[in-house]
Amino acid sequence: KEYIQFYLSKWKWFLLSFVLFFSIYAYYIKHKLPSYNVQAIVLVKDDDGGVISELSPFEDLGIGIGGKGKAIENEIEILKSRFLFTKVAKELDLNIQIFDNNNYKKNEYFINKPLDIEIKRDDSLLLNSEYEFEINCISVDKFEIKDVTTDEKQIAFFGKPFKINNINEIKIKFIDKINLNINESKYIIKIVRINEVVDNLKKSIKIEKVNKESSALSISTKIENINKGIAIINNLIKQHKLDAIEDKNMVAKNTIIFINDRIKYITNELS
Repeated sequence: KEYIQFYLSKWKWFLLSFVLFFSIYAYYIKHKLPSYNVQAIVLVKDDDGGVISELSPFEDLGIGIGGKGKAIENEIEILKSRFLFTKVAKELDLNIQIFDNNNYKKNEYFINKPLDIEIKRDDSLLLNSEYEFEINCISVDKFEIKDVTTDEKQIAFFGKPFKINNINEIKIKFIDKINLNINESKYIIKIVRINEVVDNLKKSIKIEKVNKESSALSISTKIENINKGIAIINNLIKQHKLDAIEDKNMVAKNTIIFINDRIKYITNELS
């Protein structure tokens, strides 16, 4: 009874703790970006040619792997390769990211980006550097840009090159000036190291067999921007196909060179 009275005497603190906890939880839920599961299923053609799929061109090109199980394991390792993920990151410009800075959620733009960013700089330096800028539109022609790292600010004009930090030339174009709302045109631009982007891709994308007996592979990821997730998975499959075609062409070229050399050798021997 004494314990009950003790806790009842502290009911205000319990109530305050509950309200505080609930408020924090509600704030977190309100401002947390939703995550989406994006998945693609691709089929690996077996040795008997029984399955046709998005990856079947590799078999049609004569790129053999010997054994159904071994073929699937090889495809998984190729799809997981750093080489292919780097191609995906570069083609989709995943190291240059644009975020909405008008609210707490900081949504990332991927499709229908409001800004077009052109950077003229040594490629090796750009791919291994990190920057973060805040963009505040002043009018349809100019904007203020702030380097978050150094707090450097300057006024720049859309479509005209300028220099900031150690980027010698950067040009930012506003894509839809007609519908520009100055009060709601605040953005964050992040330039991330390409190696960091590739590391994140390798961690976030899961590639595995659908089941032990199936010839199907599941390529999936959990991501906040669903359009970005779809583009990444589609581009990974695309790069896989292009890489296989390139390898096949190289094999064919080397085979022709070898045959021509042998014919030339035999001709010389016979003469």
